[in-house]
Amino acid sequence: MRVLLRSLSQESLHAIAGLLTPLGCEWTMDAELGCDWMMVDAADPAAAERWINDFRIDQPYARPVVAWVESTQPRLARHMLALGADILMCADSSPSLLQIQLLAMDRMSSAMRELYDTGRDLQHFVLLDTESGLLNHHGFKAALYKLHGRSRRDRHSLSVILIESNTGLPMPSNDMLSCICRPGDEFGRLAERLYGVLLPGEVDAGAAVVARRLLSLDGWAKRVAVATCHADHPISASELMDIAHEAMAMGRRRNERLIRVDGRSLIA
Repeated sequence: MRVLLRSLSQESLHAIAGLLTPLGCEWTMDAELGCDWMMVDAADPAAAERWINDFRIDQPYARPVVAWVESTQPRLARHMLALGADILMCADSSPSLLQIQLLAMDRMSSAMRELYDTGRDLQHFVLLDTESGLLNHHGFKAALYKLHGRSRRDRHSLSVILIESNTGLPMPSNDMLSCICRPGDEFGRLAERLYGVLLPGEVDAGAAVVARRLLSLDGWAKRVAVATCHADHPISASELMDIAHEAMAMGRRRNERLIRVDGRSLIA
């Protein structure tokens, strides 16, 4: 078991390390090393918040966080829980009790890791299309909301491409699709013959270039619809998806292979 220690006080660091060492726990102050859990000194709440946020970036639910706090500071203890600490450890408890708590933390860390790995395996079945390996309808929708929220925050555009495939033709290889889409673009299979691409940060003109490349893939794409949410004219994620579906329906009515909508007016 490796524990990441975080404190601005050398006294607290020595006290915590003195409890961990007899239990055979390896401890470090190097955040770059892989650790099973982290203990933070709550004496500086601002620093503790920063440490917890940094620790949660990687595998946020896989590794527990312990807050080292005095029992005479219940308000600070509640604040640590609000910041994301999983458990509190009272610095003024007896050494034997603290060691029992540390042993319990070891077991808790193993249980959380197993739970995280199980959830990751379940996510594979819930969000991926088993036949193609692409995002399924649920996975594509989750990616849409995530990228839409990011685009709103960063004031970037977001484009959605819907592809209606021709019956009987195999889907292009992943290598071929990777030549068309950029790293960070999301490709999904929404129905038997309907596929979708999310292009974060891409304006309509760039999305149209990707759409035309898709249409050139050996006749695989029968029809392509492009919808774009611009930073200066934001719409919701569900509205963007509805517009893309409306554009696809319009393409069928007009018997057109490519139709584009930018969330404000028809472009095609």
